[in-house]
Amino acid sequence: MSLTEEQWQAVKAGGSVAVVAGAGTGKTHMLTERYLHHLSEDSYSPLEVVAVTFTNKATDELRIRVRERVREHMPEREDVLAELKAAQISTIHALCALVCQEHPEEAGVPADFAVLDELRGGLWRADRLTDALDELSNDHYGILPYPLMQVALETLLADPIAGKHALERALDGWPEDWESLVAEVRRGALERLLLNPELKESRRVLSFYQGSPNDRMEVQRQASLSALSELDEALISDVDAPDGGIGALYFPAICRAFPSEPPRTRTWKLRCDPGVTLHHALACSVEICRRCGSPSIDSARGGERVAAGVRRAEARKEAPITKGRDRRREDNPWNELTKSSFKAAGAKSGRCVYPVEPACTNKPCNAHSIQKGTVLDSLAEEGHVVMLKTDRVDRGRRVRARFKRVGCNDATTFAGLCAQHDAELFTPIDQRTFNLEDSEQLFLLAYRSVLRQAHAIPTAARAVDMLREKKVQLKLLEPEEVAVEGEPVGRLRGDVGPMSEEKRAFDQAYLDGRFEDVEHEIAWTPRSLPSLAVSSFFSIGYNPRSSQQMPVAFNVFPYDGKHAVVFSFRKPSKLITQDLVFGLKQTTGEERFRAVSLLVLKNSDNFVLRPSLYNSFGEAQKQVMRDYFLGTVKIPALGRREIKPVPGLVKDDDVEKLNLFKKVGQ
Repeated sequence: MSLTEEQWQAVKAGGSVAVVAGAGTGKTHMLTERYLHHLSEDSYSPLEVVAVTFTNKATDELRIRVRERVREHMPEREDVLAELKAAQISTIHALCALVCQEHPEEAGVPADFAVLDELRGGLWRADRLTDALDELSNDHYGILPYPLMQVALETLLADPIAGKHALERALDGWPEDWESLVAEVRRGALERLLLNPELKESRRVLSFYQGSPNDRMEVQRQASLSALSELDEALISDVDAPDGGIGALYFPAICRAFPSEPPRTRTWKLRCDPGVTLHHALACSVEICRRCGSPSIDSARGGERVAAGVRRAEARKEAPITKGRDRRREDNPWNELTKSSFKAAGAKSGRCVYPVEPACTNKPCNAHSIQKGTVLDSLAEEGHVVMLKTDRVDRGRRVRARFKRVGCNDATTFAGLCAQHDAELFTPIDQRTFNLEDSEQLFLLAYRSVLRQAHAIPTAARAVDMLREKKVQLKLLEPEEVAVEGEPVGRLRGDVGPMSEEKRAFDQAYLDGRFEDVEHEIAWTPRSLPSLAVSSFFSIGYNPRSSQQMPVAFNVFPYDGKHAVVFSFRKPSKLITQDLVFGLKQTTGEERFRAVSLLVLKNSDNFVLRPSLYNSFGEAQKQVMRDYFLGTVKIPALGRREIKPVPGLVKDDDVEKLNLFKKVGQ
């Protein structure tokens, strides 16, 4: 590529030259020739020439071109080629950093300062933005809700210079009636929403059909109609309000627009989707709720289930009663079923879930879902921690929850990874100090929760299938019960597909190194001794438009004198998760401890406590927590309300006892 006459003048100019030209006109080529001119004609060393670009890509391109031109025109100058390796060809940011590093005192910066790269800079900016949002008063969020405020500030910070100019112009020329303009825009948006044909058709269907008062679908229908009525009222009567009448309705409308689960009939509720763990699946059997032990009779065929139970009870009454040694020798079908239950619970069926083709055939090991060498060891006393376990009593008719000491080698383990792949996957968080600004470590923290659940759901489905077949074989299950739809077996099988899709998304992100596909929100507890660690994956809501659950990975662990509360999620769950975290961050002190405890007790069965902390709890506090753990099994996902006690489950005087971080009361 030859130079024009004007470009040659710029190359050979003795002083400063400014070249203005469009893209693709040869500016980099001209700059390369001027650099070569300084070396060949002016006898400069590469160490005496500074070349500055604005991007790393341009820097690399300029360095390569200069090296090629020196080899062509100065092949005998090996010294010049050697010095080019140390030549100051860099971006303006790198040049400024070099000057500050060599002269920190004159620059007024610490001697050990570092320049944040794009990733770390983004994490730092996000962290500072979160702090700034937390400092805003609730008056601001009455005008602009938290998620919209965050998006607006992120947009401005993406181009701070343009954002500053835009704000200055807005302040200089802002109309006096700006509030009415904002209200008008919001009113227009609300009108378009209410006139949407799909929404109008949905309103017609909701108004036409009506169910029985206790039916869950009817409850959802009434809540939806109530939300639509509030929107109508906002449009009609609140137009003159400063916020257009919409600000106060924003959060309730979001909660109703994304209900916790799709309306269903004849369906058993098993924990929060997208699935349940093996312990909880075995605790739900066929006739009773998964943890609380109460029969499900809210379906159209619930009466048949109860009638079958009555017939079995009558049959047991008519059976001959034996005592002593004869009873022990008796072929008791319930004993046989109990043996099968233990066999199913202890079976490590399945394969290693590491994302590789063909699938790994190594024998799974007991992999920890919470880091043993760091987190568990910080909570352990004499090699043990305390976990909340469930088991079945009264011949499987009732489910019991109890806190139990567990050795660290067995605590929070799952048989879903072989030893080789467990070490390969999680070395970055097991062997390195955890850094909450490291995107890879945060991703792996969430990935571990996903893999545990991805192993637990199909394993639980197989175990429940095996128990169901055993009950039929032992004639403990009536034929009409086998045919009833909506049983836990079918519901659990239905969870396998969504969980597999979620795992595939995490697998692909891991294989491609796209850790940014999973976003994170972090909250903190007040300062306290190491008390609690959690690793869980559950749904906090349901999107009826996409017919998808909105899952989130939830991890809590001691960190720097506090407890980090980390929510990890993909894009579909972003809005509702940020809303939940915003609600959590509005709490302080003891209320923050209780809010995190409520999240744990309602949505997780995989958490550990420090033994001495648990021993300090009074019996009343332990019982309240056990009851809440069992009582929330049939409660659907509540979105932002997850951090509040479920109404009717806990007496007002006992709410303060729902605290996993400290002793409350006597």
